[in-house]
Amino acid sequence: MHERYLFMGDIIGILYLVMNRKNYYVPLMIEFISLNGYMYLLFGGFAINFSTLSIAFLVLIVLYTRNICHDYFDFD
Repeated sequence: MHERYLFMGDIIGILYLVMNRKNYYVPLMIEFISLNGYMYLLFGGFAINFSTLSIAFLVLIVLYTRNICHDYFDFD
């Protein structure tokens, strides 16, 4: 049941990739983290511990927010 919570993050990540291709690593990492959640349902185990992925996801959220603020607001 918990694998559905990152579904909107997957969609936003794909839209972000379409709008900003130079930072392709952000949506790719979001998709990888989401895939790890589905692996438990499909194969009965995780590829990487969720504690490690939660730290990586926090870093991605900070990078994503910084990129959006830098692109759409003037912080010079």
